[in-house]
Amino acid sequence: MAFKCVANFFIKILFKGELRKRIKNKCLGKFDEYKRCVKQERHYNKVLINLRKKVERKEKVRVGFLVIFDSVFSARSLYEEMLSNDFFDPFIVVMPDVARSEMLQTFNDSYESLSKQYSDVRKGYDPLTGNFTDFSDDMDMAYFDNPYDCMAHEFFSINYLRKKDILLFYINYGYMLTKYSRTVFALQEYSYFWRIFIETESILEDLKKYQIINGKNAVVTGYCKMDYLAGEKIEQRTRKTIILAPHHSIVPNTLIFLSEFLRYSDFFLELPNLYPDINFVFKPHPLLFKTLRKDEFWGTEKVDNYLSKLKSFDNVIYRGTGPYFDLFANSDAIIHDCGSFLAEYLFTERPACYMLKNVEQIEAMLGDTGQKCLENCYHAFNENDILHFINDIVIKGNDSLKDERIKFMNDVLKINYPNVGKTILEYLIKVLRHD
Repeated sequence: MAFKCVANFFIKILFKGELRKRIKNKCLGKFDEYKRCVKQERHYNKVLINLRKKVERKEKVRVGFLVIFDSVFSARSLYEEMLSNDFFDPFIVVMPDVARSEMLQTFNDSYESLSKQYSDVRKGYDPLTGNFTDFSDDMDMAYFDNPYDCMAHEFFSINYLRKKDILLFYINYGYMLTKYSRTVFALQEYSYFWRIFIETESILEDLKKYQIINGKNAVVTGYCKMDYLAGEKIEQRTRKTIILAPHHSIVPNTLIFLSEFLRYSDFFLELPNLYPDINFVFKPHPLLFKTLRKDEFWGTEKVDNYLSKLKSFDNVIYRGTGPYFDLFANSDAIIHDCGSFLAEYLFTERPACYMLKNVEQIEAMLGDTGQKCLENCYHAFNENDILHFINDIVIKGNDSLKDERIKFMNDVLKINYPNVGKTILEYLIKVLRHD
């Protein structure tokens, strides 16, 4: 209350009219947001005290992993660590993305994929009845695979579960490299998590600047999602393999406008003929063709015709949704314009070509860590740059960035790799035991 009085006093003196009103609403609005975060922290402290008593009684800690997309299940290695640890009793809840029209298809695909891999996978939604199931009474802790409440039914929302006796934690589903990440950091929900396990110290510094609570709930552990790459089987290959991975952000004037697909879509259909001795894996962002199917873009018929042409080549493999680390492990290079792949593919230590609109885009779209990742990739501003990458770097092996790229990976990105899940597990046990 005292803060509000002082703030009101200075705003009244320094500003006038409409400007005064706008500044007052912003300043005091931020203060109210911060107050809610402080209240949330107090609630978590009480929950933690009770949970520690449960641990003292030798009872298992029940952890619900709330997952929408199996391809962005960033805590997969942590979940598997918990499965083999007597301290925890983990289970997966597949929940639908209620913000998109293809909710049912995504839900069914994710449930089918995860239930084939793990035993305790539960449905958060019944397609036959249209009912959602509340699992909050079954959880002491809950993992979220995204920080957007707009995508979740109330039972799986941060705002609903944060009021329960549950510790909520989050692991970024993608490497936070674009300036759009700062918009995510500023979300109220991002400050409502008990803990966020993030990638690097540099990303923590960015978080401190834009989050309401300045990174107070964040712990640097490394990038959990990449643990799985280390275990992928390397297959014997006699042909070069290049991944083509276009992003979905084809709409101009948005917070993320990375995609160059509309510019290179026809060119991508030429590459298999130009290089018959190379295998191309076409791995678009899961939302790319869903966006293109809209009438204001290509429409369904044009998308179907394009995909039919693409899949007709003997040396093209199409991979839609689902895990992709097997592709990373068994490829020689990537050509893309994605956000998270900018860091993720560097874990392979193989060359990457990043498609750019212009030099100005680098500063406009990427944060500090993203720009450093880009420095370790080859850049393409046109078709000739892509052809040069394939001919000179992939085929001839003139990879001039190799040594610096590997050094950057080891010094900056590969924190605790490939044991980030184990690192988070040990952190949780230590906190719960109050060691």
